[in-house]
Amino acid sequence: MTVRNASSQRFMRRLATGSATLLVGVAASLVMTLVPGLAQASGPQIERYRDVGSFVDKKLCGFPVHVSYQDVGTLYRWYDADGNLTLFVKHSVFTEVARANGKVATGVDREKLVDAQQGHDVLTGSWIFFLPDGSHIQNAGRIQFSYSGHVQSEHGPHPIEEGRMAELFCPPMS
Repeated sequence: MTVRNASSQRFMRRLATGSATLLVGVAASLVMTLVPGLAQASGPQIERYRDVGSFVDKKLCGFPVHVSYQDVGTLYRWYDADGNLTLFVKHSVFTEVARANGKVATGVDREKLVDAQQGHDVLTGSWIFFLPDGSHIQNAGRIQFSYSGHVQSEHGPHPIEEGRMAELFCPPMS
């Protein structure tokens, strides 16, 4: 047997041993996931996401506003021992660029959404839109709302929630 063949055989044995270990680990994970009684009531399942896109809004201002955006975040899900979702948390950073009539506005939204599975969500963070005339629109603070969308409590300025987006955004973009 040559040195090359011996090395190849050792590599193949390590690969086979590692594959068997990996296969056992995957099988155990599947059993833990598929059998609710075996689920762990410990750390969260974590999922990262990224969404990018663009669209043209022709309704808000009465003239076309071209918007490109990027949403990057992390989702956390905690489950109890029976596999029931007990807590959902979303951290995200949403950035956007709006163009209209040769003018540009940029926005940044940093937010945290918490759903403790009690019939309401709590949203905290700050969203700020920098307008071409040097002004800005800002939502900031905390809003608690029911699953049906009813605002239960609100702390901080929220002009967008108050329906003032067109009033504040469109004049500087015209």
